[in-house]
Amino acid sequence: MTMLRRHARGLAALFAIGASAGSPALAQGAPCRVAGLDEQVRCGTVAVPENRAARDGRTISLRVVILPARAATGAPRHALFYLVGGPGLGATTLADLVATTHAATRATHDIVLVDQRGTGGSNALRCSLYGDAGDVATYLSHQFPVDSLRACAARLAGGADLTQYTTANAADDLEAVRAWLDIPRIDLDASAYGTRVALEYLARYGPRLRSVVLQGAIPFDVSLARTAARDAQSALDRVLTDCAADPFCRTSFPGLRRELSTLLARLDRGPLTVRVEHPRSKDTVTVAVTRDVFADRLRIMLYSTRLSRRIPIVLHRAHEGDWTPFVALAYELSRVVFDQLDAGAHLSAACVEDMTPSPDTRGTFLGDYRLRMYRAACAAWPHARAADPGGAVTSSVPVLLIAGALDPVTPPRFAEAVARGMPNARVVVVPGMAHAGAERCVEEIVSRFIRLGSLQGVDTGCVTTIKAPAFVTR
Repeated sequence: MTMLRRHARGLAALFAIGASAGSPALAQGAPCRVAGLDEQVRCGTVAVPENRAARDGRTISLRVVILPARAATGAPRHALFYLVGGPGLGATTLADLVATTHAATRATHDIVLVDQRGTGGSNALRCSLYGDAGDVATYLSHQFPVDSLRACAARLAGGADLTQYTTANAADDLEAVRAWLDIPRIDLDASAYGTRVALEYLARYGPRLRSVVLQGAIPFDVSLARTAARDAQSALDRVLTDCAADPFCRTSFPGLRRELSTLLARLDRGPLTVRVEHPRSKDTVTVAVTRDVFADRLRIMLYSTRLSRRIPIVLHRAHEGDWTPFVALAYELSRVVFDQLDAGAHLSAACVEDMTPSPDTRGTFLGDYRLRMYRAACAAWPHARAADPGGAVTSSVPVLLIAGALDPVTPPRFAEAVARGMPNARVVVVPGMAHAGAERCVEEIVSRFIRLGSLQGVDTGCVTTIKAPAFVTR
């Protein structure tokens, strides 16, 4: 399970010796240490208004961690802001992962991590929704228990206006941090939900940007609750098709589509009570598996290319009555997604941007579960009114868009839609890559683009060699 936990952590993320004397490392903040990094970095806080429209309103502090550049004395002073997915993830908790991903970028750039308002060290909107972390049944239930959400909202209301934790305000917060750092222009590397913040910043503060990377871009006018079922179905169909084309997978699981249909039909009749081995203690536990949760955790498995290669064996074993592989993987993934997410920050943003009229989800394994879940959660959570998302962002800033061909949530057509209003943009579709995970080739492309601040001289040819890993068949 150690490998599974490592891959699962990558879903939440898009997350030595200090800088040498005379380097362009930013002077703001104070020397500090952060978990997972064997080097000295810098930490600070930036005070911003919670509600910029209110006079004499509450001020909140944003936590900032700076990974110093390793550039030579006299080198140009650059800063890359790394924006994580979510919404609801704190960027500074991923400092170790970002340091690895952007090791080469630090030859020219300080890396700036800002916990978005409502997350991490920035007035976190944290809710204790799940109780005992070892309780498998808790993590095989709904992500947002409504009664617990209401109680959490009431508790947090004394120290936060929950309607102010929006993407638009997060973009304004980034500008406040940029001003605090006194950097004329910055670079952005954003993934998944972070691309919404990046696009908002680009629309508001375009002249402050030197370059932008959008990995798994989400256009302004897209509601993920509306697109989730169809895009997840497309990704699952691709996994099943790839299995049928692979000799080992096809031989091991010749009736995979039929087995999936049988499983869904069984679950349509009501929850299945199954006895499984606990993923960590190895004790035998009894849990109930519902149709909705089964489908949703299958969706999460599709986020990682490596984990998606376990789906055939997980489905086959469940069909044969052995639910331990599914429950173990679903439990580990749920713990990562649920526990690392500040649920309040997630809903304060998602309830504004991802509510939509009912989509047509007929014929999909996920159905309308995600929409029903968010409707119930958003009814219990105070949030701002949804605003007109407006049209596409237009900008001449150099923009590199990375899209995984196997991505079940932010497919390549999203990147192509974003790029239409950007004459200085390039879309790179990566074969064999889903939503989460690291590819050395992609990291090198992104790092070179950021160091140059231009698409000129950036060779993206290595992506053609990226292939999905082999299926797990035993």
